[in-house]
Amino acid sequence: MNYLIIGIKSEIMKNLFLLILFSIVLSSCWKTESEIYKRKYYIENSTDIELRLIFYNKYIRPDNPEHDVELNPGEQFKTDYEQTQDFEINKNRNIYQAMNADSAIIFFENKAFTTYVVNKGSGIFSKSLERNIFNIENWVDIGNDTFVYKITEEDYEQALPLE
Repeated sequence: MNYLIIGIKSEIMKNLFLLILFSIVLSSCWKTESEIYKRKYYIENSTDIELRLIFYNKYIRPDNPEHDVELNPGEQFKTDYEQTQDFEINKNRNIYQAMNADSAIIFFENKAFTTYVVNKGSGIFSKSLERNIFNIENWVDIGNDTFVYKITEEDYEQALPLE
């Protein structure tokens, strides 16, 4: 009779173990909803001249810009972007993902221009990181997941003349 009781207990333990194992496997397969991070990116014309911003994908659709915007002095271009990753994980990817572009041209009153390109795969920038529009370090965090990039007179002075 003891053998019968021990056999029943081990059968219950075996079934309990399988039930727990099945629950763990099932819960690990369950898809949880990711947190959504809503960010706002503003590009501000801090110069005294009119600007034209063109954002495009160099290799996908160079002839079809994602954004083609004219900004008078003091105006801002605003774009919102939602992502499911924490901001710190892919900081620089946020800008080109928000703009849906890997290249940008800024025209200063059709007198001068500057270009920026980022390689999406490697994250390598085309020019100095100091003022690169795709480098998040050049954006000012003004709180509430809102970031501002100011185009300045210094940017105009560093731009190449249009011929």
